[in-house]
Parts: sequence; structure tokens; C-alpha cells
Amino acid sequence: MNIPAISDYGLILGEKLGQGSYANVYKAQRRELRPNGTREVLAVKCIAKSKVCVTQTAQDNLVREIDILKKLSHPNIVRLVDFLWDKNNVYLITEYCNAGDLSCYIRQTSQFPPGSSNKKLFSLPEPLTRKFLQQLAAAMRYLRSKQISHMDLKPQNILLTIEYDKSITLKIADFGFATKLSYTDRATSLRGSPLYMAPEMLKGGSYDVRVDLWSIGVIIYECLFGYPPFSSENLNGLINKIVSDEPVIFHSKPSLSPCCRNLVEKLLKKDPRDRITFYEFFDHPFVDEKYSPNFKLFSEVNDHAYLKKDQKSERDELRRIIKNVLTTAEQIKQDLSLPNVARNEDNACQEKKLLIEMWSDSPQFEAAIKVKNFAEAILKKVVHQTCESESDIPIALEKYELCIESLLKILNDKRSSFDPNDDFEKNRLKSLKLFIESSLNRAEEIKNYLEVKRLQFSAKSVEEKEQQAEASVEEKTKRLVDENFCRLHLSPSSNARLDL
Repeated sequence: MNIPAISDYGLILGEKLGQGSYANVYKAQRRELRPNGTREVLAVKCIAKSKVCVTQTAQDNLVREIDILKKLSHPNIVRLVDFLWDKNNVYLITEYCNAGDLSCYIRQTSQFPPGSSNKKLFSLPEPLTRKFLQQLAAAMRYLRSKQISHMDLKPQNILLTIEYDKSITLKIADFGFATKLSYTDRATSLRGSPLYMAPEMLKGGSYDVRVDLWSIGVIIYECLFGYPPFSSENLNGLINKIVSDEPVIFHSKPSLSPCCRNLVEKLLKKDPRDRITFYEFFDHPFVDEKYSPNFKLFSEVNDHAYLKKDQKSERDELRRIIKNVLTTAEQIKQDLSLPNVARNEDNACQEKKLLIEMWSDSPQFEAAIKVKNFAEAILKKVVHQTCESESDIPIALEKYELCIESLLKILNDKRSSFDPNDDFEKNRLKSLKLFIESSLNRAEEIKNYLEVKRLQFSAKSVEEKEQQAEASVEEKTKRLVDENFCRLHLSPSSNARLDL
């Protein structure tokens, strides 16, 4: 297949990996050989301009995907290597995942659960499902730190790579429906695939970031049982089942551990108010993210820092890991520059003033806000480099945790004497809960930064040696838009809709 832009870029296009309504995905290799005599393998998503130009939705989805992917760097998110275009196509060049997607993997994996009368089930064992979930949670924590909601999580958009040590790495792909959404934001547009859509989205009302948690619940259910929790012969029947008040059915085989079932039940609460929050999800014992493969991988950087020169593949892997560490550290540090309660400064100030007014009768709340402000002042000095070192960041974390502890005590005390008929009390408790959740996320950002900084002992020297002169992605984005390609817009608030 002769594609001019790809040929000029130095890629040899190979087998077709997948096909969609307006794009094909191919396996590709670089023409140039690496020092060890092999060629780098990549994936190329070829998007036909003639099809993507038909609707504004498709245009917005494409540019949003490029705009988001170029800013992401995480071991569990598919890496965008580059993108280019010619008169017929736009090409997204990404890393190649050699084990297909999670949907195919589930269909190819069989087991004989205890008590199944030797009946083969095409599903994943609970321990393997947990390992995959830990990696998915690591990616979602990173996306939440960027206030990004994926909006189309499903097994087909989760790719797998078998590493040189035979371990399997999970990577989230396809960010066409992704959007910026903070914990306090709400959206209304219909996005994603109906089988994995949350009930509140299918009902046509507003929703928040917890729609991704519902999708994760459906994915985990499908991993464990081999099929999603809802099915129907037609779309209307499927939607009716998802939005109904009937709880999700858990079959007896395979049997689940109480911890696993508890998490899936909390993820698949049809009322989003009853659904688990992201903070609770990350902290759930079945997720137990601090022991996930990615944290182990990062902690082993020091062990691999002095590999022999002939260990080319291992050194390449080390460089990739360390680059992720460096990139993540800088991104998290930039995130520390603004409070996590709504990145828009005007909205944040307005919300904070309103919250302070609502709780003006509580000296405990006033004291907690002062502690939080003190922590933010420390972070501001660090980010703007007005202090000599970053040794004060742990103090900021300590103050944040003290603030959260005080706010949780206020929330629990007020809940015990809460009058459900008092609308004012109901609204201020809801506002306080959202404020606590955003503060918890802020504390997690600080923890992430401290953890990554701890791993930077040898990263900078490796980064300096490995830097390559690359064309500016920002400049290429501007060129793509300047060529008047389909009236593209980079606004993260584009109101993309899925036509069912």
C-alpha cells in the first residue's frame, strides 16, 4: 500500500490491525535499522479526510484526540509518537501494542472455575483481573491529575503489550471522546459506546467524572464473567436495562472474593450519588495501587541504572522509564501551581468565597481554610522558585492532610444532625463534600510529585544523553489547523455528540 506521507516519513506499512468507520490502523516499521539490526515497530492510524470532514463531531474528536495525547506521558497510556497528514489522510503514529486489545484477550483466555463441572469459561482469573485493574487505576489517577475524563473506556480501547520479561502491560487508547472535566464540573453531551455508558449519561441529563468509574465497573465485570452485565438484541432494550432501577446481577460462577465483589458493586451503582468516588476507588483494597506493577517498575530504576553496554534492550527500556519519570515530575510540578478546585481562577475564587460564606458560622472551617491557604503559599513559592529548595513540600502535604482531617470531622458532625428538609444545609454539605474531594485530589498530586522526585537521582543525566532534536508538536498542530483542515478547533469544550 503506497501512502506518500508515510513513505516520506520513513515508515513501511504492514498488516491491517483494525478498521473503523472512518479510520484504519496498520502495523508499521521504520526503514532505518537500529544499532542491534532491528526496526522499531509502530502503529499508524490512517484517518480519511473525506470521511472525517463529513461532521463537526468527527472533526472535533480527531483534534481533541491529538491535543490530549500529545500532552500525556504514562506507561499505561498509548504514547503518541508523531502525527502528519497529506491531501487525503491524517496519520496518528503511536507505539505498537503487540498483544491486541483486552476484548480479544478475554475471548482467548479460558479457565475451569471450581464447581463449574468442567465447563470452560472465557474470562480472566480474578488475580489477573486485579493486576490489569491496578494498571488501569494507575493510568486513571494520572488522567485525573490532568482533569481528563476518557468517556469511552471499553475493552476494545485497552491495548496490551507483552514485555521482554513476559509480563503484560495494559495501555489506554483512543481519546477521541476525552474531555477536560474537573471533579466539580458537569457535562451533558453523549459520548462513548452505549454498552459501557453510565445510566445518567444515557438518560440525557448532566453527569460528572464518575461516568468513567461506571465504565471501569463494566470492564471489570466483563473480565471476570466473560460478558458485560447488560445485553439486549437492540439498542433500546440495552438502554432500558442500563437505566432501570434493577441492580446488577452477579452469577455464582465464577465465584468472586468479597473484596472484589464489593468494588464491582460500588462501581456499578446506577445512581451516581451512591457510586464510589475516584479517591475511594484508588484507595480500595482490591485496587491497592501502591503495590501495582507500575510503582514496582519505577522503584526498580535504581537497580537497572548501571546496566552493561551490551544490554541494549534493557537500556532502551530504562531510558523510556526515566523519561516518563522526568516528564511526570515536571507535569505534576506545573499542576501544583494552581489549586485543584476548578483550574479556572475566576470560578475557583467565586466557589471558594461562596463556600466560606456558607460556613461562616463554623470556626473549625475557618481554621481549616487558613491551614489550606498556608499549604498553597508554600507550593506557590516552590513552583515559582522563590525559595532555595523543595524541602518545604512535605510540610505543605502535612498541612493539606491536617485540613482534610478537620473538614471530614466537620462533615461527619453535621451529617449526624442533618435535617433532610433543610435545603440550605443540604447544599452546603454537598459543597463541602466536593471541596473535600478536590482537596484529597490535591494532596494526591503532592504525594505523586514527592514520589517522582525521589526517583530522579539519575534521570537527568540519562535525559541529557538521550535528547533528540524533534519537530515541535505544537507547531505541527498549528500547521494542521492553518491548512484549513475541516475547520478544526482545539477547544476542550467542544460539544461532541455520538449519533446513536
